[in-house]
Amino acid sequence: MKEHPNPLKFRADDIQAFDGSQAIRMRPQLYFEECYQLKSLNPLILEMCCHAFDEFFDNHCTKIAIQLNRESIDINYDAGMNLHPSTQPSKTIAECLFTVLYACSNLKKHLAVGQQHCKVGIYTVNAITEWCKLTTISNGQKGQFEFQQESIIHRKLTTSSEIEQTRIHFKIDQAIFPNFKYDTEGLQTLVNALPKDLASLRISIN
Repeated sequence: MKEHPNPLKFRADDIQAFDGSQAIRMRPQLYFEECYQLKSLNPLILEMCCHAFDEFFDNHCTKIAIQLNRESIDINYDAGMNLHPSTQPSKTIAECLFTVLYACSNLKKHLAVGQQHCKVGIYTVNAITEWCKLTTISNGQKGQFEFQQESIIHRKLTTSSEIEQTRIHFKIDQAIFPNFKYDTEGLQTLVNALPKDLASLRISIN
Protein backbone atom coordinates (compact mmCIF):
# COMPACT_ATOMS: atom_id res chain seq x y z
CA MET A 1 0.00 0.00 0.00
CA LYS A 2 1.36 3.36 -0.98
CA GLU A 3 2.12 5.63 1.96
CA HIS A 4 0.20 8.90 2.12
CA PRO A 5 2.55 11.73 1.11
CA ASN A 6 1.70 13.74 4.24
CA PRO A 7 0.82 11.26 6.95
CA LEU A 8 -0.28 12.59 10.33
CA LYS A 9 2.38 11.70 12.83
CA PHE A 10 2.15 12.37 16.53
CA ARG A 11 4.81 12.18 19.17
CA ALA A 12 4.26 11.88 22.90
CA ASP A 13 5.28 15.55 23.20
CA ASP A 14 2.36 16.54 20.94
CA ILE A 15 -0.25 15.21 23.36
CA GLN A 16 -1.28 17.42 26.22
CA ALA A 17 -3.41 16.21 29.11
CA PHE A 18 -5.07 18.76 31.36
CA ASP A 19 -6.45 18.13 34.81
CA GLY A 20 -8.91 19.97 37.01
CA SER A 21 -9.27 23.70 36.53
CA GLN A 22 -6.63 23.76 33.80
CA ALA A 23 -8.87 21.70 31.51
CA ILE A 24 -11.80 24.05 32.16
CA ARG A 25 -9.75 27.18 31.55
CA MET A 26 -8.31 25.79 28.30
CA ARG A 27 -11.71 24.68 26.89
CA PRO A 28 -14.37 26.89 28.50
CA GLN A 29 -16.76 26.44 25.56
CA LEU A 30 -17.16 22.78 26.54
CA TYR A 31 -18.39 23.69 30.02
CA PHE A 32 -20.24 26.98 29.65
CA GLU A 33 -22.50 26.39 26.67
CA GLU A 34 -25.21 28.76 27.93
CA CYS A 35 -22.70 31.61 28.27
CA TYR A 36 -21.65 31.14 24.65
CA GLN A 37 -25.25 30.93 23.47
CA LEU A 38 -26.16 34.19 25.25
CA LYS A 39 -22.71 35.77 24.82
CA SER A 40 -22.97 36.70 28.49
CA LEU A 41 -21.52 35.89 31.90
CA ASN A 42 -24.92 36.11 33.58
CA PRO A 43 -25.47 32.31 33.80
CA LEU A 44 -22.32 31.98 35.92
CA ILE A 45 -23.86 34.11 38.65
CA LEU A 46 -26.88 31.84 39.10
CA GLU A 47 -24.58 28.80 39.08
CA MET A 48 -22.90 30.29 42.16
CA CYS A 49 -26.35 30.46 43.82
CA CYS A 50 -27.05 26.73 43.59
CA HIS A 51 -26.18 26.10 47.25
CA ALA A 52 -28.62 28.87 48.23
CA PHE A 53 -31.31 27.14 46.15
CA ASP A 54 -30.57 23.87 47.94
CA GLU A 55 -30.99 25.56 51.32
CA PHE A 56 -34.18 27.29 50.16
CA PHE A 57 -35.91 23.93 49.77
CA ASP A 58 -35.08 23.21 53.41
CA ASN A 59 -36.55 26.59 54.44
CA HIS A 60 -33.09 27.85 55.45
CA CYS A 61 -32.66 30.48 52.73
CA THR A 62 -35.25 33.19 52.05
CA LYS A 63 -33.33 35.88 50.16
CA ILE A 64 -30.35 36.36 47.88
CA ALA A 65 -28.77 39.75 47.20
CA ILE A 66 -26.58 40.01 44.09
CA GLN A 67 -24.32 43.04 43.68
CA LEU A 68 -22.83 43.60 40.23
CA ASN A 69 -19.70 45.68 40.63
CA ARG A 70 -17.51 46.98 37.84
CA GLU A 71 -15.04 44.10 38.07
CA SER A 72 -16.52 41.66 40.58
CA ILE A 73 -19.70 39.94 41.71
CA ASP A 74 -20.96 39.80 45.29
CA ILE A 75 -23.58 37.24 46.32
CA ASN A 76 -25.07 37.31 49.83
CA TYR A 77 -27.79 35.06 51.25
CA ASP A 78 -29.22 34.14 54.63
CA ALA A 79 -28.03 30.53 54.96
CA GLY A 80 -24.69 29.06 55.89
CA MET A 81 -22.54 26.45 54.15
CA ASN A 82 -21.71 23.29 56.05
CA LEU A 83 -18.38 23.71 57.87
CA HIS A 84 -18.19 20.15 59.15
CA PRO A 85 -15.16 18.08 58.08
CA SER A 86 -15.53 16.29 54.76
CA THR A 87 -14.07 13.04 53.47
CA GLN A 88 -11.33 15.12 51.83
CA PRO A 89 -8.26 15.50 54.07
CA SER A 90 -8.29 18.77 56.06
CA LYS A 91 -11.23 20.24 54.12
CA THR A 92 -14.67 21.28 55.27
CA ILE A 93 -17.69 20.50 53.13
CA ALA A 94 -17.87 24.20 52.17
CA GLU A 95 -14.30 24.10 50.86
CA CYS A 96 -15.04 20.97 48.85
CA LEU A 97 -17.82 22.77 46.95
CA PHE A 98 -15.21 25.17 45.58
CA THR A 99 -12.22 22.88 45.12
CA VAL A 100 -13.40 19.34 44.33
CA LEU A 101 -14.83 18.39 40.94
CA TYR A 102 -18.44 17.10 41.14
CA ALA A 103 -18.64 17.85 44.89
CA CYS A 104 -21.33 20.44 44.23
CA SER A 105 -23.76 17.98 42.66
CA ASN A 106 -22.75 15.05 44.88
CA LEU A 107 -23.34 17.01 48.08
CA LYS A 108 -26.72 18.45 47.11
CA LYS A 109 -29.47 17.60 49.60
CA HIS A 110 -32.12 17.88 46.89
CA LEU A 111 -31.58 15.97 43.67
CA ALA A 112 -33.83 18.33 41.70
CA VAL A 113 -31.54 21.27 42.52
CA GLY A 114 -28.58 19.43 41.08
CA GLN A 115 -30.51 18.53 37.94
CA GLN A 116 -32.09 21.93 37.28
CA HIS A 117 -29.80 24.55 38.80
CA CYS A 118 -26.37 22.98 39.03
CA LYS A 119 -25.45 22.60 35.38
CA VAL A 120 -21.70 22.95 35.92
CA GLY A 121 -21.29 23.47 39.68
CA ILE A 122 -19.53 25.94 41.95
CA TYR A 123 -16.14 24.27 41.41
CA THR A 124 -16.33 24.76 37.65
CA VAL A 125 -17.22 28.45 37.97
CA ASN A 126 -14.50 28.93 40.55
CA ALA A 127 -12.04 27.46 38.05
CA ILE A 128 -12.45 30.42 35.68
CA THR A 129 -12.18 33.17 38.30
CA GLU A 130 -9.19 35.40 38.92
CA TRP A 131 -9.99 35.18 42.61
CA CYS A 132 -12.83 33.99 44.80
CA LYS A 133 -13.56 34.64 48.47
CA LEU A 134 -16.06 32.85 50.70
CA THR A 135 -17.31 33.91 54.12
CA THR A 136 -19.93 31.69 55.68
CA ILE A 137 -21.47 31.28 59.12
CA SER A 138 -23.11 27.99 60.04
CA ASN A 139 -23.97 26.24 63.32
CA GLY A 140 -21.88 28.57 65.46
CA GLN A 141 -18.84 28.49 63.18
CA LYS A 142 -17.46 31.12 60.82
CA GLY A 143 -15.33 30.16 57.84
CA GLN A 144 -13.28 32.62 55.79
CA PHE A 145 -11.60 31.28 52.67
CA GLU A 146 -9.79 32.52 49.59
CA PHE A 147 -9.41 30.33 46.53
CA GLN A 148 -7.18 30.33 43.48
CA GLN A 149 -8.98 27.83 41.27
CA GLU A 150 -8.85 24.53 43.19
CA SER A 151 -6.20 25.76 45.63
CA ILE A 152 -7.09 27.18 49.03
CA ILE A 153 -4.75 30.09 49.64
CA HIS A 154 -6.32 31.28 52.88
CA ARG A 155 -8.56 29.61 55.46
CA LYS A 156 -9.71 30.65 58.90
CA LEU A 157 -12.25 28.87 61.10
CA THR A 158 -13.55 30.51 64.27
CA THR A 159 -16.57 30.27 66.55
CA SER A 160 -19.29 32.84 65.93
CA SER A 161 -22.60 33.96 67.39
CA GLU A 162 -23.61 35.76 64.18
CA ILE A 163 -26.71 34.72 62.28
CA GLU A 164 -26.27 32.16 59.51
CA GLN A 165 -25.26 33.72 56.22
CA THR A 166 -22.97 33.31 53.22
CA ARG A 167 -21.04 35.77 51.09
CA ILE A 168 -19.37 34.72 47.82
CA HIS A 169 -17.26 37.44 46.22
CA PHE A 170 -15.44 36.68 42.97
CA LYS A 171 -14.02 38.08 39.75
CA ILE A 172 -14.34 36.24 36.45
CA ASP A 173 -11.11 36.02 34.46
CA GLN A 174 -11.77 38.23 31.45
CA ALA A 175 -8.83 36.66 29.63
CA ILE A 176 -10.99 33.54 29.30
CA PHE A 177 -14.14 35.44 28.32
CA PRO A 178 -12.72 38.60 26.67
CA ASN A 179 -15.95 39.66 24.96
CA PHE A 180 -18.55 38.58 27.53
CA LYS A 181 -20.05 40.81 30.22
CA TYR A 182 -22.72 40.59 32.89
CA ASP A 183 -25.55 43.06 33.24
CA THR A 184 -28.54 43.76 35.46
CA GLU A 185 -31.19 43.45 32.75
CA GLY A 186 -29.91 40.17 31.36
CA LEU A 187 -29.48 38.65 34.81
CA GLN A 188 -32.99 39.73 35.79
CA THR A 189 -34.32 37.95 32.71
CA LEU A 190 -32.67 34.71 33.86
CA VAL A 191 -34.01 35.17 37.39
CA ASN A 192 -37.53 35.71 36.02
CA ALA A 193 -37.20 32.46 34.07
CA LEU A 194 -36.38 30.36 37.15
CA PRO A 195 -38.85 27.53 37.85
CA LYS A 196 -42.00 28.32 39.79
CA ASP A 197 -40.84 26.30 42.78
CA LEU A 198 -38.35 29.12 43.48
CA ALA A 199 -40.95 31.86 43.13
CA SER A 200 -41.03 32.72 46.84
CA LEU A 201 -37.25 33.09 47.05
CA ARG A 202 -36.47 36.80 47.02
CA ILE A 203 -33.61 37.61 44.64
CA SER A 204 -32.50 41.23 44.40
CA ILE A 205 -29.99 42.59 41.88
CA ASN A 206 -28.10 45.84 42.32
